[in-house]
Amino acid sequence: MNPYSSDERWARPLWPGSILVGGVESRLPRREAWRSLFVPPRVLDTHRWRAHVVRGQWGDALFAGGRLIVGAARGWTAYDRRLRIRYTIPRLVPAQAFRNRLYLERRDGAATRVLDARTGRFLRRIRPTYIVPAFTWPAPRAASARRADDPPLLVPWTKVGDITLNEPATRVEREYGSVGHGFHVVDRYSGAIYGYYRLHGSKVFLTFDRGRVSDIGFTTPYYRTRSGFGVGSRIPLGPCHRTATTPCEHRWRGFLYNLRLREDPCRCWVKVGLGARSLRPTTENFLKPWFFIYLSHGRVARLYLAWRYVD
Repeated sequence: MNPYSSDERWARPLWPGSILVGGVESRLPRREAWRSLFVPPRVLDTHRWRAHVVRGQWGDALFAGGRLIVGAARGWTAYDRRLRIRYTIPRLVPAQAFRNRLYLERRDGAATRVLDARTGRFLRRIRPTYIVPAFTWPAPRAASARRADDPPLLVPWTKVGDITLNEPATRVEREYGSVGHGFHVVDRYSGAIYGYYRLHGSKVFLTFDRGRVSDIGFTTPYYRTRSGFGVGSRIPLGPCHRTATTPCEHRWRGFLYNLRLREDPCRCWVKVGLGARSLRPTTENFLKPWFFIYLSHGRVARLYLAWRYVD
């Protein structure tokens, strides 16, 4: 089995006797083109051990007011305990849930809408704000105390949680665990150690090289930027920009889309260097920071951040 491929599953509590199960299947086939497929979420009855598929996207599932609120391409759908549809929101906008309230981010372009999560009834508007930095699912109970405080933070594009590119490996091991004590080794090569931590129902992959963090890769929606960007988000393709090497180049926050790496286009967003704009993705810029955002079905599926990248 390819050590860079993984099948990940997570389970999150809903009503008593019911859990939501989902996951992602990631593969690194020939030519090293990473591909991720989302596993459709299922509500599992733990008394009868029967599963019911619900339509939804990776990471777009909230639970509040006794309702399972699932996001899909056409909007949000709220289900009751018998999985009957109680109400729908026809437009998929960023949303968060807290207690019995559902917050829809900037739906009217000026204010956040607050809804009763149980009935879908509109309550009021509040000033535009990102209500919480990440999804409201609790961390797995098996997580150690030192990792329970792992912040749901993604700092573009060098920090994930409390792990920063190029920081000493000893600091990460002190915070998250060392080899055999939380860090699972997948491979060792040329003095580097490649492995992962189990965090938030997923695996966060790291490479320790020369005593420092060389790269970070993850598929969990737990980590978000302050604006809410992370796994499960959409990136607008935007207009074409004609350059000397391509008739149509798409750009987003310094990233370039669908660049040709090796023989084939990567179908991902790539940024080279730490500047506001990406350097050209050529061999001359190897051993510099490279950042990759991989997509699946139009949504972010995986982020890979490398401090000294070599293809």
